[in-house]
Amino acid sequence: MMRIPKVLIQLMIGLAVLLWLLQLADSTKVLANMSTVDPFYLTAAAVAFITASTMIALALFVFLKKIGVKTRISDAILASFSGQLLSDITPARSGYFLTSFILNKMDGTPNKSGMASVVITDAMNFFVKAALSLIALAYFVRVLPLSPVIVNALLAGISL
Repeated sequence: MMRIPKVLIQLMIGLAVLLWLLQLADSTKVLANMSTVDPFYLTAAAVAFITASTMIALALFVFLKKIGVKTRISDAILASFSGQLLSDITPARSGYFLTSFILNKMDGTPNKSGMASVVITDAMNFFVKAALSLIALAYFVRVLPLSPVIVNALLAGISL
């Protein structure tokens, strides 16, 4: 009996989900919008996203190492990417907390240590994003004529 590699099954499921989403979102409009995208900006956004995700994964690895947990960097990165992907599809981004369980399955990292690392790296990530959001808001307030209501709403959104 022929054995189908796991990666091939994962790719087929991913492609099926993408096709289903395209069908739901009116594929002609999606493709029309995608044809107007500047490839440079798309590439820059993809590189920035992958870099940010990798930095979060490296922060997880560094914190695990700091508390004395021995794990391979590749396991920490894969577990972090898995948790980030799960956080995109779960309510309140709660899927990222499964990173510690994924690490435990991959290399036996204790769940307590994994969860502590996840919470610390997530908190650091939050504060960095909040600081950058405040800097961006200050920039836009200086450059664009925004009403005080919009500025206050943005401040409230950033602080939550």
